[in-house]
Amino acid sequence: MKRSGKYVAAGVLLSLLVLTAVTVYAKYYAQSAKAGVAIASGMYFSSNYLGTAQGDMFLESVVNEEYGGGNYTMVLEMRNYENNLLYNDANMEIPYSLTLWLEEGATMSPDIRYTVLDNKGNTYPLKQGKSNATLLSGCKLAGGEALADEYSIKVDVSTGAFNDAPPAVYAIAQTDAGSLISRTLQGKLILHKSDVGNFVESSNFIFPTLAEGADDASKLAQAKQLGALTYEIRTVSEARTSVENQTKLKISWKSDKIEIDKFDTSLSNEGTDPDGWKYVTVNAIPYSAIQITFFKINNLQDIVSLQELNALVKVEIIKDEP
Repeated sequence: MKRSGKYVAAGVLLSLLVLTAVTVYAKYYAQSAKAGVAIASGMYFSSNYLGTAQGDMFLESVVNEEYGGGNYTMVLEMRNYENNLLYNDANMEIPYSLTLWLEEGATMSPDIRYTVLDNKGNTYPLKQGKSNATLLSGCKLAGGEALADEYSIKVDVSTGAFNDAPPAVYAIAQTDAGSLISRTLQGKLILHKSDVGNFVESSNFIFPTLAEGADDASKLAQAKQLGALTYEIRTVSEARTSVENQTKLKISWKSDKIEIDKFDTSLSNEGTDPDGWKYVTVNAIPYSAIQITFFKINNLQDIVSLQELNALVKVEIIKDEP
């Protein structure tokens, strides 16, 4: 009987140890969830383009290195998994918000539109500057299997053009207060137009008779007064070349507003794109300036900004054939 009593005592002791271990683990699990620690049971909040926030540092992702300037869609995913085997449990729904805005400073036609389509079918505009950011709140990332909420960021070029490289899209995803996991992800989605930005330093209309530092309003006013305008393209470093030490540029313009000098023999290879833009091609060397004279078709009274005026012309690199 004493021997049996020892077994009973040992069994009680083992039960107490197991109960203590379960209590400690439960306490650790609750504290970890409150603190936002992703523990082995599976609490995941990740993305295909966003990374863990580190102050003002944004993970940079080049979405399409060969983007040519047309309509395009970038798909941003918010994921509940690390991989196909590690994902959130069915009872671990994660509420979060998503904030998006466009990089400031890019010059493009007013008719170019950036929008984001959420997974509920709602469309929202995206604007330049964090102060004009679009906030998508009330988002909920379900669990139970590997899932992702998709956000389609659409670039609608229509008949417009980028004067510079397309603006990057900034995004910050943050779990709501009280969520099982506390995490902030952020990133910068870069849509490269081409490598023109590595070769063309600037491309815009110039106004030599105005004082240096003249404001945009003064330049636009003179553009509406002059009969002919000068467009200047300045090049810097090397790019992919079509002829030794030269790069072939395609210069396009909206022919319902402006037209090139028909007597300029260096611009005799004129063509027309399917979208109606006329164009010529020229060979350019690094660290040079190309000036083209455009004559106005009308008085440009419907042009309301210097940015819109510059967008009447676009410059692209014609890459070598493989």
